[in-house]
Amino acid sequence: MYGPFIRHRRGKFTPDWLHLASVRLLCEQGILEHSNDVLKQLTELDRLRPGSWATGLGNSSQIANTSETSQNKDWAGVEGVWRQLVIWMGYEALVEFQHDKNNYSLVEHRSTHIVVPLYLHVVSYEDDPHGSPLFPIIHFEGQIGGEGWHVDPEPQHGLDIHPVEGKVCMLSDGSVRWSLISYTDIAKKEKEWRSEGVQIGGIGSMAGVLGTWTGADYDPDDPIGGWWRWKVA
Repeated sequence: MYGPFIRHRRGKFTPDWLHLASVRLLCEQGILEHSNDVLKQLTELDRLRPGSWATGLGNSSQIANTSETSQNKDWAGVEGVWRQLVIWMGYEALVEFQHDKNNYSLVEHRSTHIVVPLYLHVVSYEDDPHGSPLFPIIHFEGQIGGEGWHVDPEPQHGLDIHPVEGKVCMLSDGSVRWSLISYTDIAKKEKEWRSEGVQIGGIGSMAGVLGTWTGADYDPDDPIGGWWRWKVA
């Protein structure tokens, strides 16, 4: 498994929180430049509360105690409108950092970031063979704005928009994993980017999801970066 995870015995994975903490520091700087109000909202302690964005769900204890199956419920609050900050290092800065890995100012001052809209809807649920029936794997599709996106309204014809698909599942320690792939074309013939992330706070918290991204085929020459995704509607 690629992404901000630690592999354990018997093929189990848990989040690499040290890695994610570093990603968060870089993303915070980008969000601060985008909107100080957004950063304040995302870092409020109350936003770590479980269930604060999941439709029809209260908190994680309510979910665990319910007698109803979540087979037809979006327990992770996937469906809706999101914003995502994407951050990366340009090729020149990345090469320079490879030759001077102690110069962390390169990462801080030579990184690039954008904030793009993301629209997701659930397409199916799948029983998780390694997890609880209360938390099935959620498969989703949607659209994301690309680097050429400069406005916030609903997607319109001719803008830099890319189809996406992915899934949300629960890891062995109860953390929530988000996986997403974007495509270069509407027909989904060519994959472009792949991202892996982890829910911050409780299940469905409004603190959002943090993660890393790279090329869809994990080519050694692909760029790498981090992202922070939060729900707005």
